[in-house]
Amino acid sequence: NDVSITQIESRPLAEDARKFKCMCNLEITKEEDEARMDKAIEEMKEILGKDCVKVLSSDTDNTTKDSEEVPWFPTKITDLDRCGQEILSYGVELDADHPGFKDEEYRKRRLMFAEIAYKYRHGDPIPHVDYTEEEIATWGAVFTRLSTMAEAHACKEYRRMWPSLVEKCAYSKDNIPQLDIVSNFVQKCTGFIIRPAAGLLTMRDFLAGFAFRVYNSTQYIRHGANPFYTPDPDICHEL
Repeated sequence: NDVSITQIESRPLAEDARKFKCMCNLEITKEEDEARMDKAIEEMKEILGKDCVKVLSSDTDNTTKDSEEVPWFPTKITDLDRCGQEILSYGVELDADHPGFKDEEYRKRRLMFAEIAYKYRHGDPIPHVDYTEEEIATWGAVFTRLSTMAEAHACKEYRRMWPSLVEKCAYSKDNIPQLDIVSNFVQKCTGFIIRPAAGLLTMRDFLAGFAFRVYNSTQYIRHGANPFYTPDPDICHEL
């Protein structure tokens, strides 16, 4: 169909390592190519099954007849608000192999966290979250396990800063730190700030934040059924 693939990422499925989930960036250079793009997507759905092909985002407004046109990228820190609206997966929608897929209450919590991230704009205060007892218990299990492993396996920079995180940001097995408190602390130490993310960002959008000393972090936590496994980034992974 003469549609260019500019990026492809893949990872094996948790339930069957012989099968892979792929993310592709497709590019067209002329407005009349949109029909070919649509045709290519429909053919993939016919071959793989309509439920196996999902369009995550589309930006036809930025197509151009000049194939050498530089793709859009953030030029100021407020442009990161646009990056935060597009995620690869595991925002509100969970795959069937996700531990929380059948847990309606967990899915509602994920929706709440996603709405916080989607509504967030640079300069806004990061809303505090009242974590549930189950969420704190999950955090506590991970916290306790990592605390026992840190002395033997963590780098010296991590070990040096750990007491400050406990003192300044209230890191403990009974408390999930709030992003704004951690952000303020990190900014004083490094100049970086934290902004909430709804889920897994594209590598391009995630790295774009670094240009402005911004780290995108989720606020939700993994499902408590298995505290030591998660298919997607969560606050345990970020903080």
